[in-house]
Amino acid sequence: FRGEGHAGYIGRLFTEEHVVEQIRHPLFNLSVDAASATIDGPPATRFAHPLHYAGMIHYLTCWVREKGVLSIEEGVRKMTSMPASRFGLRDRGVIRPGLAADLVVLDYEELDDGSTVEEPLAYCRGVEYVLVNGTPVIDGGEHTGVRPGRNLRYG
Repeated sequence: FRGEGHAGYIGRLFTEEHVVEQIRHPLFNLSVDAASATIDGPPATRFAHPLHYAGMIHYLTCWVREKGVLSIEEGVRKMTSMPASRFGLRDRGVIRPGLAADLVVLDYEELDDGSTVEEPLAYCRGVEYVLVNGTPVIDGGEHTGVRPGRNLRYG
């Protein structure tokens, strides 16, 4: 990739066997280190990668649904309660009264990451509803325009 003063590389660092071994490890939890990206505004000028819009969904579609490396329950646990616990986010990662209501409702069979190297800023398909702090951000597959999120700190 080339852009104004930016260069990037997308390649394969691990074999599929290594990835499967990592995902199955009891201490593996999924969190994506991709920076935020948008289709407009200042962040739109940054280098874009498929992980920006689709990292978590790719994990569910590829490694959980298609390859069957984990059950859906274990796959979701490794991307919700495990990382929340690891980062000391005591009010996140599980559904329980009194905790932050960060929820995603998806159509598992229709789920598709949609993002590619050529089109990295493509929205996923099959994500019907997203609530952040109990506020709908995606409603019926459409962004509501609200941004109720906030930066979270360890512990």
